[in-house]
Amino acid sequence: MKVLGKIEELKKSLFSFNAYESIVFDGLCKLCMEAYDGRHIGTHTNLLLKIEKGIEEHIDVVERQNNPTETHYRSVLSLEETQRVFCGDNYKMYWPLVFKNIKELAYEPPKKKSLVLGKKLYIDAVPLNIDLIYEDGSDSKKLKTLGPRLTKEKIIEGKEYAPHSETRQIVGIAIEYYKPLFSPIIELNKRKRPGTTYIITPPYFQLSIINTIERLETNVSEGLKRKQKLLKENGQALNWTKEKTGAYIEQLKGSWQNLICISPLEMRRFYLYLALHDNHKGAYITIEDLMDFVESCFPGLIDSDRDGNRKLYPSRYKELIEKKLEPMLYLFKIMTHEGEMDGGQLVPLKLSLTDKETGEEFGKKTNNLRIECMKSKSFFSNYTLEKFSDELADLTKIAPYSPKLLGN
Repeated sequence: MKVLGKIEELKKSLFSFNAYESIVFDGLCKLCMEAYDGRHIGTHTNLLLKIEKGIEEHIDVVERQNNPTETHYRSVLSLEETQRVFCGDNYKMYWPLVFKNIKELAYEPPKKKSLVLGKKLYIDAVPLNIDLIYEDGSDSKKLKTLGPRLTKEKIIEGKEYAPHSETRQIVGIAIEYYKPLFSPIIELNKRKRPGTTYIITPPYFQLSIINTIERLETNVSEGLKRKQKLLKENGQALNWTKEKTGAYIEQLKGSWQNLICISPLEMRRFYLYLALHDNHKGAYITIEDLMDFVESCFPGLIDSDRDGNRKLYPSRYKELIEKKLEPMLYLFKIMTHEGEMDGGQLVPLKLSLTDKETGEEFGKKTNNLRIECMKSKSFFSNYTLEKFSDELADLTKIAPYSPKLLGN
């Protein structure tokens, strides 16, 4: 869609995904890349034919590529393939969550959206559609099960119909996904290699964000308990009163709360917005329209004035910087250190509110922002735990009263 010049439509598609769809979207990007990275032949066993006839036949993993009348690609994946595609080896622990999301999307498909199909064409369609495949459909042979009704007696008894029987065994999924969102990964470029113009996210991006926040929450909870105990035991050595110790602990809790309350979906939108505005040059990405940025990534911070105009009030701008962007930048650094940003397009590092050379300012007054970014295919080891400690102390406003007492 960048090639077609449909940037606004691309933005709407990117920022309207919910958390469930984002996990599936990441897996489909991975699926398209794997099918054409030179290490995979791009074919697999026809699951439906194997189950029904016991015949081994190989078909394209990404079907409908050569049919221009089809608006969606299609992949039929076994349950084992589905787990590998959407979780990989590193995030197997999230398979129950991912599988639950897949089933919910199958039972309640996303609503149709007005999507770009070409230079002159638009279409109302769902970006993702999932059908579940059962090996034994013995309890669904009658058409009436598609629209079951409860008798008056059963309604009086308070019984409810369970529309999605769990007695059948799910053996795979058939998933359709909108071509213009994924074709840039598959299409041949000028060098006759797959990949034209697309935004690069790290593998399993949404799951890695969720995992980072969950682990941080666990570590923070345990760390606060240790610090609270140490402060109570050693407060007198610091000449702290009981009140001062209690106030400091509450300040510590409040500072950490900014980190563990970050929304994974907002964090994803922040990354996508930067990637969309990345010109692949220089160490900075300048956000020219602050209001557009906030409305796309953090719509909850936008208010309306008495005349109904959309406004970003000073208090909301402060919340954007201190409770959204700064904690997110720190989380991205944790992910970078652990290799979870490897393969991505960029890593946001820090806010740059003043250009040191020209003196140009960025912020609410100028309706823009500048983010310093690291742009590379591999970011591992660019940050150390020591640097984390210093930046975290600054971020959470922790005074280093006693490093030995408070820990790193």
